[in-house]
Amino acid sequence: TGAGVVFRGGAKLVGVSQRRTRHHARFQCAVHRSWQPELMSSLFAPGGPTPDDIADCAATVDAPTEVIVAALLARLG
Repeated sequence: TGAGVVFRGGAKLVGVSQRRTRHHARFQCAVHRSWQPELMSSLFAPGGPTPDDIADCAATVDAPTEVIVAALLARLG
């Protein structure tokens, strides 16, 4: 887990990635509105995790995009 990552019930709800240089910083956040472990597991090399292995790794938010963006902007504000 890293700074800014949010978990709900042991599953990642918000992921954060950052890239820093001497002059700039870029932050990316991801919120899953749906989670399809069968699609993600297909990206791993043979013998990697199965959909059942990663099914509980991510949580989802059941809200319209506008609501999610408004909540983010309110927290940044």
